[in-house]
Amino acid sequence: MKSAVSQNLRLRKLKTMALRLHGTSRAHAIFTLGSMAEHVVEVCRLIERKDSHWKAETVDILIHCHLLLQAAGVSPAELDGLVSGRIGRFEQKITDALLGKAEQK
Repeated sequence: MKSAVSQNLRLRKLKTMALRLHGTSRAHAIFTLGSMAEHVVEVCRLIERKDSHWKAETVDILIHCHLLLQAAGVSPAELDGLVSGRIGRFEQKITDALLGKAEQK
């Protein structure tokens, strides 16, 4: 298994390649978001068919997210902070929903 440092380096190289391919950050973002939308549809179909390939397609979405954030200048430290904050948001929303379900019973 590759180390996290190695994976981060490879993701940075991918970002450079993708920006070179698309020419501008805007063109890269438009392509990436379209590709992500296609992947989401594919993941839904695969899960519906109980095809485990959905996991690989989901990782593709994660990679697209990383590339999009890197192209926008988000540093690894900033990304860690964003993820931490968003996890807290998910925790709160799920907790609130669970409390709502408990109150409905």
